[in-house]
Amino acid sequence: MWGKLTDKLGTPDKPLFGNLWCVDIPKVLQEVLPFFVDATSDEPTWELEPHKILL
Repeated sequence: MWGKLTDKLGTPDKPLFGNLWCVDIPKVLQEVLPFFVDATSDEPTWELEPHKILL
């Protein structure tokens, strides 16, 4: 899923859009990045709280 997201929206360091449909794309990418890092680590903690992410 991360690959599909970054193909369409860019990466946190190089977003393809500033805003898209009134959504701050760089902010969304920064907010989602910790979930990707945790999920792909050797020992994920799964302690992140998705309810704190606001679009």
